[in-house]
Amino acid sequence: MRGKVQGEQIAQIDNPDPFAAAVWRSPVHRTPEVIIWLVQLVRALWRLVWFLIRHPLLDMVGGVILLVWLNAGWPGLTGLAVVVLAALVGLRSGGRTGSPGSSWCRCGAGGGGGTTGGTGTPSSR
Repeated sequence: MRGKVQGEQIAQIDNPDPFAAAVWRSPVHRTPEVIIWLVQLVRALWRLVWFLIRHPLLDMVGGVILLVWLNAGWPGLTGLAVVVLAALVGLRSGGRTGSPGSSWCRCGAGGGGGTTGGTGTPSSR
């Protein structure tokens, strides 16, 4: 903890004039550290609650990860990471052959299918 401020409340430290009027300074009142810690804790809790309110999908993902870790430990998290990685790789490469018109989007913008024939104008089918 910080010590008390000792001495008089007259500030004439850097004034070389001996006939100058005394300059009174206000006393220093320090906030106790416990109050500072309490305010910072309340701020951190409020920010956490606000983050949880603003990002519900991320909260669910974090909850699933926490439950897997609590129930299965590190091997469970490794398995979860492998499953998620396999699903993402499958979504990225599945359904695409690399040929023109092989896009899974059949809206015409991908180069094939739809009512426009891939050219942007309606086809005469």
